[in-house]
Amino acid sequence: MPMIGRWFRGDLRGYIRDVLTDPVAVGRGYFDESYVLGLLDRHQDGSRDHSEQLWALLMFETWHQEVVD
Repeated sequence: MPMIGRWFRGDLRGYIRDVLTDPVAVGRGYFDESYVLGLLDRHQDGSRDHSEQLWALLMFETWHQEVVD
């Protein structure tokens, strides 16, 4: 598993969940909240490695906050 995947299960666990489930991010309507929560849950409980998808979502949301908002 890539290092970022381990971070999303460890040190960045709360951060990525907070960013991707923030009411403003969810309110944009780009992504289905329940699907994102499923990705987070399965990744963080160790049953799947969704690090690439989560990284892409995190970078998109961060870009949106910095460039669009």
